[in-house]
Amino acid sequence: MAYPGKPKYALLNSSDADADLDSIPATAPPVRPMMLSSSLVSLSIQAATLITSLAVLSLVLISPRNPFSSPAPSPAPAPSALLPVGMSRVNPSTAHQLQPCGTDATTARANGCIFDLLTLAWLAPACYDADLSEEFLEVASEPFYYDSDAQQPIENYEILSERPVGETSWTTRKYHIYHCSYGWRLMHRALERGGIVESGLSSYHHTEHCTDTLMNTSVPMESVITRAEISFPDC
Repeated sequence: MAYPGKPKYALLNSSDADADLDSIPATAPPVRPMMLSSSLVSLSIQAATLITSLAVLSLVLISPRNPFSSPAPSPAPAPSALLPVGMSRVNPSTAHQLQPCGTDATTARANGCIFDLLTLAWLAPACYDADLSEEFLEVASEPFYYDSDAQQPIENYEILSERPVGETSWTTRKYHIYHCSYGWRLMHRALERGGIVESGLSSYHHTEHCTDTLMNTSVPMESVITRAEISFPDC
């Protein structure tokens, strides 16, 4: 199919093309060396400023007075001043006393320690809670025996307190319940007054043991099944 009329576009001859090209004004300005030099100087100044700022920031960060830097660690305490975490203190960062009551009743009395029936331990005054002990002693007056058959009673608590380390005494399951209840309250009160508690109560193993004792409902309260020894804990 042919389209009528003249073609929409006409070819230019070479002379027309040259004339048209000559008639187009030059619009692109020539490159000016001065402007290029100014740009390079500006970039150099910006780079120098950035490097200087980074250097100053580095000095501030490593400065000992920098408020954002980590404080220097405190010197470690002497090895003899602390027990491992979980031993004698709720707060192990404070020094404690290593066996302040010695290892026998005579030394304990001479050192001003008190026998605590509810923990069966000689305690330094800082670890003894007189008010709590008095409250429990009003009800926790369980008998103690030399033997597991409950045939040889220990005459009184003073004789009990003087038993040497390693010698076993026997008492009721009810005493064990009193002991655990007393120990938990003692730890809570110790936490409120600064975190000082005797080392026998502060171990998590003791808490687990007391939990098992309280949950065991199959053994009668009066059964003489609780084995106990006098202790001389840290404070």
